[in-house]
Amino acid sequence: MRERRRAGWPELAVLLVFLAGSSYVAYQTHRALVDPPPPRPRPALEASDADPTTWVHHAWIPDAGAAPLAPPPPVAPLAPPAQDEVYDPQRWAMVRAFGLAGDAGDALPFAPIERSARITSLRGQLPFGRAAACDVRVLPVRSGAFDCLVRVRCGDHVVYPNPTQTAGYVRCERDDEGGFGRIEDAGHSALDGDPRLRLELALDEVHVSDEGDGVAPFELTLRLL
Repeated sequence: MRERRRAGWPELAVLLVFLAGSSYVAYQTHRALVDPPPPRPRPALEASDADPTTWVHHAWIPDAGAAPLAPPPPVAPLAPPAQDEVYDPQRWAMVRAFGLAGDAGDALPFAPIERSARITSLRGQLPFGRAAACDVRVLPVRSGAFDCLVRVRCGDHVVYPNPTQTAGYVRCERDDEGGFGRIEDAGHSALDGDPRLRLELALDEVHVSDEGDGVAPFELTLRLL
């Protein structure tokens, strides 16, 4: 048998190195089991497990909700024209037809006509006498075949079209120079809601009359001033 001998320093050094390496490997293995590394981030688009042909979007930024819709710009309503002390439906119809914020004559097909008048003939029951001051007005408008609105007023009474001024639409005959010939409404109140009217601007004459069921008949002739 061989002779036994005691281990020297070289053998002890090799043994210490082996023990240190084994301890380091065991420590790293234990750390990996107890504290695993964080998962790698997934791509923004990935195939869905339910449907391979469907793509699912993953938002990595926290969802703050839908962006608030910007409020629409305020729309300023058109103010009623200020030429009359009370609301004037006819003038408002003109403003609305031409998209005006006021009485802008340059944007109208013709300048509104406003003439004073005196009574030359009066028959029937009317709430004023022959001494009443009258005025006649023609406004441009666009409403189907009608292009004018007419009002005849004596004192505080609207003779044509009606007290609320919700009618008075007529077709204006104009010459080649843009002037007016005859303006006529041949239907009485029982037919179309306002009296008859014949306006001859070239003769400075206005004739208004009415009749029919439920209407007090009258005839009124005016001279334009």
